[in-house]
Amino acid sequence: MLPLASFPVQLALAPTKMGSVSNGSRGHDQVKRNDIGSALTAGLVATVGQWLKRRGRCHASLQESVARPRRRRKRLRDLKVGQELRGTVKAMLASHALVDVGAEFDAVLHASKMARGNKRPGDVVSEGMEIRVWVSGMRSEGYGTAEGSTWKIDAKLEVTMLDPKELSADVSEFIALPSDALLAAQVSRIEDYGIFLLVSPPSGGAPVQGFVHVSEMKEGFVNHPEDEVEMGQELTVRLLRVDRKFGRLRLSMKLPEVEGY
Repeated sequence: MLPLASFPVQLALAPTKMGSVSNGSRGHDQVKRNDIGSALTAGLVATVGQWLKRRGRCHASLQESVARPRRRRKRLRDLKVGQELRGTVKAMLASHALVDVGAEFDAVLHASKMARGNKRPGDVVSEGMEIRVWVSGMRSEGYGTAEGSTWKIDAKLEVTMLDPKELSADVSEFIALPSDALLAAQVSRIEDYGIFLLVSPPSGGAPVQGFVHVSEMKEGFVNHPEDEVEMGQELTVRLLRVDRKFGRLRLSMKLPEVEGY
């Protein structure tokens, strides 16, 4: 039901002079009334026509917005380790950042994969910043690790800001190594919960990231990793596990006391 106020009554009545209607001439009066009716009808038709036209534009606009294809987000299975992506930092956390790379899941960018050295995440990236990253690992299912009570990251997709020429995610050479193999590594980052190291593949090339949890630094209590190691220090570490999905190594500083080592 159209509101009465929308009808152009005054406009419709304007051409007609009511004072000229004579009480003595019913034919003339009838003609004037017909003119008024015609004017009102014309005004109503014009108003309804304008309303329908506006409604048609709104309907067309709605159809256009519905028909406009939504930006398709990349599926996890379509991504590859080492693939370069552009992303926007969505949130900053204590040890990592969440990055929107246009995929079905937000990517995790760990502080150890933002820059060389022991820099805090806030010194390298900030919320809303557009960055270039590379896929460093992915899992079809999310995972959670809780070591002690300080470190927990849930992720399906991990990225790095370090060029693959500087940090590789190819751990294939380490898979063939015997259990508890000893490796040469260099400390690249120190955190409250452990240390990150760069480990070169047996055949050379870009190093792979390794991690030693604080509980694997030595027998007994460790107050803080900084009390045990320093940045850039070279260590001999023991291989515990190879994480093929995220392209990194789980290591230990506890070396076996076996003859021949």
